[in-house]
Amino acid sequence: MTSNLESEGFVIHARPYRETSLLLTVLTDQQGYITLISKGARGPRSPYKGLLQPFQHLLLQWKNGREMGTLYQVDLLRLYHPTTQLSRLSGFYMNELLYKLVPMYDISATFFQSYKETLQQLNTEYLERALRYFEKSLLDAIGYGIDYLKDAQGEFIREECSYTYHPTEGFSVTDEVISGSLSGASIVALGQNALQSIHLREVKWLLRRALAVQLRGRVLMTRELVRGGCK
Repeated sequence: MTSNLESEGFVIHARPYRETSLLLTVLTDQQGYITLISKGARGPRSPYKGLLQPFQHLLLQWKNGREMGTLYQVDLLRLYHPTTQLSRLSGFYMNELLYKLVPMYDISATFFQSYKETLQQLNTEYLERALRYFEKSLLDAIGYGIDYLKDAQGEFIREECSYTYHPTEGFSVTDEVISGSLSGASIVALGQNALQSIHLREVKWLLRRALAVQLRGRVLMTRELVRGGCK
């Protein structure tokens, strides 16, 4: 039995399907992460040819089938246009991370707002910290969020202390600053969404390590394209 559905959404990934169609992976505000077919979208007369692109905030209408939905109406709500190579790669990094990670989990539709807010920061000086908040929000959304309040022993994180991090155990206080250690101040700042420039290097390492566990060895090509940047 089919039903008609409507949601705001962003195309995360698109690939050719049959002769002229597209198979779309979409993040929506109502149904979360879904797969849709857009029949004839690659055809010369398709009205949606320029719409089903990354970073475009869309209003989508589709018929829900047994395995996936069939798109029948698309309207543009807003275009987020990355203006530099770094901002474009950052946007594609977000999409690649979602595409390779989220299908393994049941992501909540509430994550949609976090994704949209990060797109709004692509062309700003706050891009790097916005990406860190995005990664943090994604870990929370898939059920693998980090406890930024207490360490592995149940003690409150202290800003003046240094900590090591293990993905399955959490933070452990250390008496010396060693490779891979990070300050309690950086942990607390990330937990409170209050990052400053001084914290960014450490929290980048922390979130990358946490995400690597969930990626299970899959390489992110956008990271390979940018070395020494903000991803």
